[in-house]
Amino acid sequence: MKKFRSLLLCAAAAATLSAQGEGGEDKVEKITSIDIYISPFYSAKEGKPEYVHVYEPIDDLLMKNDVPSLKKAIKIIEDAPDMVAPTTLMTVAARAYDLGLKDDAVFWFYAGKYRFISFASVIDVSGAMFMETVEANSAFMHLAGDVINPYAFCDIDKQQIIVEKAVDWVKDHPYKAIFSDKFPPMASDRKAALKEVIEKLKADQQKQKQYFADPKNRADYIAERKKYRTDERFCD
Repeated sequence: MKKFRSLLLCAAAAATLSAQGEGGEDKVEKITSIDIYISPFYSAKEGKPEYVHVYEPIDDLLMKNDVPSLKKAIKIIEDAPDMVAPTTLMTVAARAYDLGLKDDAVFWFYAGKYRFISFASVIDVSGAMFMETVEANSAFMHLAGDVINPYAFCDIDKQQIIVEKAVDWVKDHPYKAIFSDKFPPMASDRKAALKEVIEKLKADQQKQKQYFADPKNRADYIAERKKYRTDERFCD
């Protein structure tokens, strides 16, 4: 788990630098889409998908690039979530952000991130068979996270609520791949190992709550965002 778990506070500091415009004036670009390329799974440019190959039942829906189709895709996931890969959840997050459903994007991004953390903490992913999986999930967490995290912390209290819901979702919907005999576990009791991961995720969230409960810490964090004009770039 240590390899894949990053502190939320560190992640929230990503993508905060402002752009310098002509003539020396500061020009801040509003970040309205997640334009990323993660072969062979997902590519989007200027807020529109170029291809989606993450989960056959919803790939075409995500390619339609409209809110009703996205909501249909989310309903399919919610009706049968147990075998939906973390990359799929984070792709849904990217699509939600591009379509203006930014709070939904935050939830599905964290749900995907924590589902992958739970998998990579119970299963030994050091072998060659997991190379593409690890690389793809790491890319999604980094590239999508560089946009979603700064937005999520526009409202610190709301971010904490959404993250708590995401951890609960991962807990309530265990990823069945964790229990597959095809994948080598790092501990003999997979259920116990998964429970330990969830408890650590919850503990991390409590630490963050305690950090922001301190008025000075919260003020310092808000001042840092203001310094780099993060709210101007990411907040509605």
